[in-house]
Amino acid sequence: MTKSNTIDKEKLSKSAGIIKNRILSNKIEILIGTVKIEDFEESKNQINSESHPDLLLDFDLNRSYKDPNFNEENYNDPIDAFNARDRATKLHEEVVKKLALICSKKNLIIRDSVHIDFYTEYKSRGKLFEIKTFNKSNFKKQIRHAIIQVKEYYFKYAKFNEEILKETDLFILLNENPEEIIEREQIEFLQDQNITLCWLQNDKIETFNENKLAIKWLL
Repeated sequence: MTKSNTIDKEKLSKSAGIIKNRILSNKIEILIGTVKIEDFEESKNQINSESHPDLLLDFDLNRSYKDPNFNEENYNDPIDAFNARDRATKLHEEVVKKLALICSKKNLIIRDSVHIDFYTEYKSRGKLFEIKTFNKSNFKKQIRHAIIQVKEYYFKYAKFNEEILKETDLFILLNENPEEIIEREQIEFLQDQNITLCWLQNDKIETFNENKLAIKWLL
């Protein structure tokens, strides 16, 4: 409770996340609080494993990039393999960490999952991000994949599993400015689908002039 006798939703959310992580650790020392979860690296790795694929966990700002030794044969679905390969790149990791740092400095929750690149909340609305890196040859493909993913993950986590807020805004975040190659039809299609396309520029989030209000909370 705050001094004004109201619920501090951000602190409540963080506390709930800590309790959930303790339960999932499978270590009695962590569950009862005699050992801090951040001091038990083995448990942290276990929580972030494929054994809990639908669970959103607190984003680790201190995690270092490690070559995942990506193996396409581990995926039955070629689309899943393509998306996993995309997430495995160092550039992708750099983009998502910069976004997480921006939100952390604003004291917002920062979370991700096996599927979701990044999730936060602002004034009782969810903010779901799909992050893509691109070049001129693969831009259209990356945007199409991102649209499918962010829509599917919203349904899965907000409506089906009820893991995130139903009132959630959808974003596609790119590693750089796409204005030189994106077509007007693509811009208007994204607007029609209520998806905000934005990008990193000088460690800040930018977007088209008509979308400025959608990212005002990040500025």
